Amino acid sequence: MTTLEKIEKYTPTDDFYALDDKLFLHILRRSDKAFDRADKLRDRVKSLEQFEKYRRRAINTFKKSVGKIPYDKSLPLNSRVVKSFADDGLRIENIVFQSRKNVFVPATLYMPENADGKLPTVLFQCGHAPLGRFYAQYQTVCRIIAKTGLAVFAIDHIGQGERQGYSETPEMRESPCYEHEWVGRQCILNGTSVLKYFISDAMRAIDYIESRPELDSERIGATGNSGGGTMTSVISIMDDRIKATAPGTFITTRRDYFPAGSTQDAEQVWEGITKNNFDHFELISAFCPKPYLILGVKSDFFCPEGTERVFEKGREFYRLFGCEDNLRIAWDDSKHAYTKVLACRAAEFFAEVLDGRKACVKPDVKIFDDPSPLYTSPDGSVYSAYPEYTTVYEENLAEYKSRRPLKNSAELLRKKIYFEREEVEPHVRYLFKDTLEGAEIQRIMWFGQRELASYGVLFSPENTNSLPVTVCLWSGGTDNLVGHRSVIWDILKKGRRALVVDLSTMGKCLPSEKLNNAGRFNAPVRLSKELLFLGDSLPALMSFELIKALEMAKNELDSNDVLLYTEGVYGVFADILEKTGINVKAYCHNKITAEDIITDRLYSDEDIVQVTMTGLARLLGD
Repeated sequence: MTTLEKIEKYTPTDDFYALDDKLFLHILRRSDKAFDRADKLRDRVKSLEQFEKYRRRAINTFKKSVGKIPYDKSLPLNSRVVKSFADDGLRIENIVFQSRKNVFVPATLYMPENADGKLPTVLFQCGHAPLGRFYAQYQTVCRIIAKTGLAVFAIDHIGQGERQGYSETPEMRESPCYEHEWVGRQCILNGTSVLKYFISDAMRAIDYIESRPELDSERIGATGNSGGGTMTSVISIMDDRIKATAPGTFITTRRDYFPAGSTQDAEQVWEGITKNNFDHFELISAFCPKPYLILGVKSDFFCPEGTERVFEKGREFYRLFGCEDNLRIAWDDSKHAYTKVLACRAAEFFAEVLDGRKACVKPDVKIFDDPSPLYTSPDGSVYSAYPEYTTVYEENLAEYKSRRPLKNSAELLRKKIYFEREEVEPHVRYLFKDTLEGAEIQRIMWFGQRELASYGVLFSPENTNSLPVTVCLWSGGTDNLVGHRSVIWDILKKGRRALVVDLSTMGKCLPSEKLNNAGRFNAPVRLSKELLFLGDSLPALMSFELIKALEMAKNELDSNDVLLYTEGVYGVFADILEKTGINVKAYCHNKITAEDIITDRLYSDEDIVQVTMTGLARLLGD
């Protein structure tokens, strides 16, 4: 192993200072502080008057996080029943309706055969199953509820069922999570949230229910589990037409969920809500005092202990209205799933609260193993059936291109970078030295802000200590020295020192893989989302650290001549510094801009998480 390889593989975590847990601990401290504050605010609610004030604030917080919903009730639904047939005592209809211009949502309506009068109807939203409403588990739930004498209207969301818009990689075919994340990042860079498109689809689904004379628009419920539990909780806040709700395997607390080690899709990450005292408690209180059934399983990664806490606190709020029994909870001894047991409890609940009767629930139902009978399109894809179909990628891009210029974009960007940062002395540690081919190699660690250390490797021509410095920022940081050997030695040949830096989530500051699963939903992705919950962002935090690294190079390394060298997407940091008035000359190799990411349907996702800041493309472009 060469000297450079040894330096590349060395980490202070081994024997000096642990760097791979510091960002997690930093975010945990800030989150716990916010959770404590929110708990105190809830505990102060003792009267209906206090509750209404608290609830209005919570609903406004959530709606502000989501942004403007692209919902237009006056837009024709252009709905059509593609196929209608009887099966196992049910009338089943495959339906397509228009959610937004050239956005077609496939759906299935289940109704009891030969039903009399207007039927109460339950909107079913799917969890993150690639098959969407075709998924056996979801077919089962819909049929169990429908067989109790209710109608069930199940829709496919973005990336699921007949709406899978990306098939370029095995990962995207395997799970809709990847598509949600893919377009979700583009939406964030545009200053918006992909959640608004999910909400728009669900609201238009309710419009469709209202359009059917045999369905009762005054008796609409909602259910779904996992990601569908998320959307059930959300639509119950956003649309007053929902009269009863039963979200499954989602409701918990963010305090309990945080150390569990998992992340969530882009539509489940609501910017600033933790900072502004919103948690799953508020999903309940926003719906109070209407009937609410929490569906849970005892071995869930959506922590059951948090589910219990939300339920107990919610009962206190319902008690203020004298109707604590309107908030209920049902459990099954299972792993994460919408089980038959939960489906039966949901069916009983909706029959009671929407139809005023005790239902006779039969858990054994027939489903289609081959989903083709439920298709609304010839080959199971609305994209091939409707060539004019407009994707979220295209909607977001059109919105970005038609944007109005932001006022004071530089000042807005500065506020994001300096957001509640606690500046500290750098306390530079000069670690081990090596020499290689006429160069002296010094390992350095310093603090850019409280709790968060940065790491770097300084390359200098031997016997010099006051030459100009080029700060280098590239993928992998000091874990990628061998691959950048020629770049480093070119800098040395020009009579400069080269400082390769690791900021948070880079190189030696890369969070431990134990903090989350690998792949596209790795630890940096997870922690970047936790920062968004706090109203912060990873690129804002890293920009602050980069500024402190440049200051350290100037003050500690005795250099008034500091340059910045970046590669690829890290060129965005040079744009950020320039926009905010940080005076440093930068050279960017193979630069990728924030706008490049928005405009490229199949952008490279390498290191994209490091530049995913809300509105960054607009802040830099205006």
